[in-house]
Amino acid sequence: MVNLAAWTYDPAIEEVVEIAPLALLAWLWPRVHRQLGWTDHLLLGSALGMGLALCETAATHVPT
Repeated sequence: MVNLAAWTYDPAIEEVVEIAPLALLAWLWPRVHRQLGWTDHLLLGSALGMGLALCETAATHVPT
C-alpha cells in the first residue's frame, strides 16, 4: 500500500498542502495580494516549497 500511495495520491496531497498557505493568505488579505507581482508570488511559493522540503528531510533523517 505504501508503494502505491507514494506515486499516486501522496504527491497530489503534498502539492495541495504546499499551495494552501499561499491561497489562504491571498484570500484573507486581498489588498496585499493585489500589490504583489508574479515574481513575488514565485519567490514566496519557492521559499515555501524549500522550507517544506527542509522540514520533510529533517523529519525523515532523525539520528538514532
